[in-house]
Amino acid sequence: MSYRMYSVDNENDPDYDYFVIWVQSTDKLNAPLPLKWIKTGIKDINNGEIVDWSPSGTVYTESGETKTLTLGLSVPLVASISQTFTDPDGKLYPNVFTTTQFESKWSASGTGTLDAGFNAAGIQIKSPAGKCPSFTWYASANEY
Repeated sequence: MSYRMYSVDNENDPDYDYFVIWVQSTDKLNAPLPLKWIKTGIKDINNGEIVDWSPSGTVYTESGETKTLTLGLSVPLVASISQTFTDPDGKLYPNVFTTTQFESKWSASGTGTLDAGFNAAGIQIKSPAGKCPSFTWYASANEY
């Protein structure tokens, strides 16, 4: 698992600073224990609150298919940050969402897969000017 955090210059909203955090995780389990799901998340956010997130809905994946998640930015200018991944059959969707926690979950189709699974998620945090957010990032996987 890994994460990246970006700061966003914010001249149009001097009371707040904006940050984008991307987390991703992979897992591969050997036979006879196929992969069932992977969760990736961010929680315990201090000095800020979540104002945007991706995936924003359910994304269906097919084996070997490439998907791109994009998180749009509008402060102070329009831009986007994206993450591209290749997943086996399944779906990726928001599993938990509050102003201080976001968790995405990738679930395998059918009875699971022996292929590697990939889970990615992005959030945008608004923090009071001059305050950098702190947070905990995590991942977990389960097998059939």
